[in-house]
Amino acid sequence: MLSCLKRVYKRIRFVVPSATVLMLHHVTDAPEHKRSILMSTDRFKELIDSFDVFVSLSQALKIKAQKRLAVTFDDGLEDVFDIAYPLLRKRNVPFTVFIAPDLLDTEGYITTEQLKKMAEDPLVTIGSHCLSHVPIKGLPKEKQRKELFESKAMLERILNVPVNYLAYPYGQIDRQGIKLLQDNKGYDYAFIASGGPLGRTPKNRFKTPRLRVDDKKFDETMQILRSVYGVK
Repeated sequence: MLSCLKRVYKRIRFVVPSATVLMLHHVTDAPEHKRSILMSTDRFKELIDSFDVFVSLSQALKIKAQKRLAVTFDDGLEDVFDIAYPLLRKRNVPFTVFIAPDLLDTEGYITTEQLKKMAEDPLVTIGSHCLSHVPIKGLPKEKQRKELFESKAMLERILNVPVNYLAYPYGQIDRQGIKLLQDNKGYDYAFIASGGPLGRTPKNRFKTPRLRVDDKKFDETMQILRSVYGVK
């Protein structure tokens, strides 16, 4: 009974026309360095080939009351550059990658040069994933400040473009972190790792929801998305 109610609730969230931000991580069939949530290449192709309502993250945030989808990736894993990026570029699908600068040029993650190449593409938006990808919730105030804002400053120096969006590592933040974001005005929006459509966005723009898409619940998630956003 409880599981049935949960399924019904998931569908109800999507009744009101709304944009939805999708959250992905790995896109690969055999990750050499498995770091995060996995999606196979075929399922990723199915996702991006099933809809014609993809827009950039900034567009989705501007048109929250319209049926649109925005693709985002956390972590900056190497298969995002090697596998996902070519597939998205071929289909002219915009997307956002949230980067933790301390992970650049390390095993399993993209290089600084790959990041620069993506940032030069009009289809790609680069966001911050904090500095070192540690959980932000519960950190002392000054450590939170460093993680939140040094990452933005470093990415802007590397890329020479503004970094206006943030995604929290592990999707978590506390009141102290929210207060720092509100007081410093460095980001336009910050994203958690759960939730549904933007039409259900809480008043706090620093807890903007995303919908996780991966292999584990792919069929269930796609059924909901197809019922709302249509099929090509």
